[in-house]
Amino acid sequence: MRPILILPLAALALAACSQPAPAASAGEPPAPPRAAATSGVPPLDADGLPRFRPGLYEVVQVSDGEPPETTRQCLGAGAPDEWRDILTRKPGPECKISRSSGAAGLQVATECRQNGNTNRLHLTVAGSETAYRMTLKIAVTTPNGETSSMESTAQARWLGACSESIEEDG
Repeated sequence: MRPILILPLAALALAACSQPAPAASAGEPPAPPRAAATSGVPPLDADGLPRFRPGLYEVVQVSDGEPPETTRQCLGAGAPDEWRDILTRKPGPECKISRSSGAAGLQVATECRQNGNTNRLHLTVAGSETAYRMTLKIAVTTPNGETSSMESTAQARWLGACSESIEEDG
């Protein structure tokens, strides 16, 4: 992965309460979720945050060319806390934030200056009540002009009710 500066930002986009899904057959990559409506703005709550059908979701995540990682996670009706932090962040003197929604989904772009670095984040969430696609792009530019970046995409689909062994997130 990229330098440690990016890891805390990337962690914001990952649901905290996940566990590995059952493994695929030996030598086979995990199967992606079945096709689902993952374009456009998902249903939004009163705060303008995505809302999903509560339950168990299969999430296939790909980060910077790594092999896909499949997990299962329980989501409540609201957006996961990590998304809430990004989607509701307020602009400040050192941070510019833009938000939009449309056919591509709900999008948030931030550019913040911190300790001489310029941190850029772009999050897109698209989908429906039972499926979503989240793309996170992060870039950190140091004072000497070097840029480290990463991109992660997660595609999820609702599987049904949560089991007691998986904690709820969101």
